[in-house]
Amino acid sequence: MSNRVLANRYEVLEEVGRGSMGIVYRAQDRKMPRIVALKVALPELLSNEKAFRRFTDEPKKWARLEHDNIVRAYDVDHDENNIPFIVMEYVSGTTLGKRIASNSFFSLVESVSITYQIAKALDCAHTSTQAIVHRDIKPDNVLLSSDNRVKLTDFGVAKVLDEPALTTHGQLIGNLAYMAPEQAFDQALDGRADLYALGLIFYEMLTGTHPRRNLSSMQILRMLASEKNTPHLLFPRSVPAEVQAIVHDLVQYQVNARIADARTLLGHLESLPIEGLTIQRPRPKPIIEPPTLKELDPINTKDLKSGEGSDGERKAGQGNGQATRGGGRTRQPGASPLVWFAILVLAIGGMYFWIPRTPPSEAPSAPETRIPIDNKSQEPIPPVDPAPKTPKESPPIPKQPPKPIPPQITPNQTQPNETKKAPPDLGSTTPSPADPVAPESNNLAAEELLEKLRQAIVDQDLPTLKEISRMSDDRQAMLDTLFRNYPTIEASLGEIVTTPTGVNAVLRIEKLVDKDGALHPVGESLRKIPLSISNSGNGPGTIKW
Repeated sequence: MSNRVLANRYEVLEEVGRGSMGIVYRAQDRKMPRIVALKVALPELLSNEKAFRRFTDEPKKWARLEHDNIVRAYDVDHDENNIPFIVMEYVSGTTLGKRIASNSFFSLVESVSITYQIAKALDCAHTSTQAIVHRDIKPDNVLLSSDNRVKLTDFGVAKVLDEPALTTHGQLIGNLAYMAPEQAFDQALDGRADLYALGLIFYEMLTGTHPRRNLSSMQILRMLASEKNTPHLLFPRSVPAEVQAIVHDLVQYQVNARIADARTLLGHLESLPIEGLTIQRPRPKPIIEPPTLKELDPINTKDLKSGEGSDGERKAGQGNGQATRGGGRTRQPGASPLVWFAILVLAIGGMYFWIPRTPPSEAPSAPETRIPIDNKSQEPIPPVDPAPKTPKESPPIPKQPPKPIPPQITPNQTQPNETKKAPPDLGSTTPSPADPVAPESNNLAAEELLEKLRQAIVDQDLPTLKEISRMSDDRQAMLDTLFRNYPTIEASLGEIVTTPTGVNAVLRIEKLVDKDGALHPVGESLRKIPLSISNSGNGPGTIKW
């Protein structure tokens, strides 16, 4: 088909791939100076109405998605034989399927990076307005460009959740080797079916193997029919336990046991402590500040500041007799009488509230002066000193102002000229409320609880761990992985630090030995697992980690 021109525009250069619905060619766009990819429908699709409609509807779904990790669909057209083809972005490179088929080695960093970029593409599709589920996630639909970018392609069997189905009951859509159980048995689907397939791809890159490789379709269907038939996943020593836990969470048989969505998966991958891993996190959207009043109408703002302009009389400029808007006369700056009246009322009200007033009950009474009367002469005697010398004729004593309250002294402060004294030893082990050190009995109980947790990890006693501690889902998944793959685990406790609110410690996994007796290296994250115990009532609370 080389040198053939389709729709008088696209010159076919070479075939680059084949699929179940069409053949992909590299072509030159004669109207636009660019290389494109043409996906030409197979001739037999013309006799299958549903397959033909699915092929022609593909670019409609595809065009809704604009993302750096999704191949762009430009147009759909027909050749001279009325066979439809899709015009797509051409990606120079290879496919992940070809890399895997050639037994290429994928480093841990490369495996995580490819998985991360596929997850970003799925997050875009799943969170779009139509909530598109790809339904055919497989290595052949993952393009690896020459500049190390990952592009997801082929949305031909994608399902928009709010559209009617184009498949009949019992018809399998997708690739059985990467298909989720609910998809194989025609059950309700959501984005977690795509995440299941991504988990198998992730496992294949990490291990070089596939749990369904070389199995027939019937054998795969029997495997998917029951959870007890789920194969056991084995990882090489170089794969950290945190990465293994992510794979296990992606390929859980029960849908609700899997990682909830692609965005959650991105968060797990971003938190991996892998040296050399540089994940390009999405940039936060810029915060757009609302326009200020000046930006909306600078003339109005000026008028408001100067107190000018109303009913078409606002100024367009200042000074030297500039004309006013609306042809009205220029008003002199100043406030109206109504404004002055409001200011006066507020000023009087403020003075009323700010003038200090003393309640009648607290007003000091003026010293009362008694004038003794001589019974003989009945003539007034000059006033005497208000402070009488004899108790009998003493006048009422005016109320004295309250004495200032001396400043309270905390246990760590002393009065001036006072030497700080050590508290007497009363022989009690109970500290004062201000003492930042936790009670010694609580410390001993907390250390015993931490030692019990360490021994439970060595004994791989998950019920005891759940009884004495509260752990996150990720932490429990990590323990499940460790207990399942390593019969021998050695652990120790780091320095135990006492705080006013509890006890903090560090758990260290020292040694991991697999079922073959081989010693595995312990990742840095397993050597520093933070533990905390908060004081609760009469003793330590539950361990949190």
